[in-house]
Amino acid sequence: MGSVNKGVMGYGPRQRARSLGWACEEDFAATIVAWLRDTHWEVYQEVEPRRNDGVADIVAVRAPLVWIVETKLSPTWELLHQATMWAHWAHYVSVAVPSLGGTKGHRAVFEWYCRDRGIGILKTGSYDGKEHWVDEEVAPRLERKAVYADLVVAALTERHKDYARAGNAKGLRYTPFQATCEEVRKAVERKPGLTLKECIDGLEHHYHSTATARSAIAHWAKRGVVKGVRAERDGRFLRLYPENGEVRR
Repeated sequence: MGSVNKGVMGYGPRQRARSLGWACEEDFAATIVAWLRDTHWEVYQEVEPRRNDGVADIVAVRAPLVWIVETKLSPTWELLHQATMWAHWAHYVSVAVPSLGGTKGHRAVFEWYCRDRGIGILKTGSYDGKEHWVDEEVAPRLERKAVYADLVVAALTERHKDYARAGNAKGLRYTPFQATCEEVRKAVERKPGLTLKECIDGLEHHYHSTATARSAIAHWAKRGVVKGVRAERDGRFLRLYPENGEVRR
């Protein structure tokens, strides 16, 4: 869509969002997550289906259907761009905003674009600043040939349900690297002091080869990046221990 002008449609809605009780996008997205769960969708947050292909704020699944929802406090061109990029990754794609705001012309253009591209619009509001409601202003069009939906489903784990909240400003998300690090930590807790080779050879990891996994985990473990794991040199071996455990040689 070319350069993104964040402010074209963003006048007013952000202030309205705060008046309705949402201090940040994370708080607002939590309302959408709760609504999806209440309507019997299984919800995952901050999902990266494939490296460098973007991170979806919310992925909802009601097998066999996949629904991606992008959230923002205001209806920006950036939001439309994000939603458009997911066109073939899910059976439904929607944007969620507290209010369309802006001028009548801006609202009309935003709605026209969404209807033309088959993107749904979820709008929200509040009666008292505490109890919120969600309304499906525009229903998303069913994409029967969602050719990449299987990649989205394959990327989902139980940790995506609660590891990071949708719309968080810290860029937190559960990645394949973190999943590998957790497997390393579990292996080390089961057998403190095992060598790097012993650990990786019996491990389920995201690397393309065992050799790459050994090299990468050795690098990150020595630098303290693998949480809960400490690396100690023992002659020509690199042994792994629980971070707060004793060295046993």
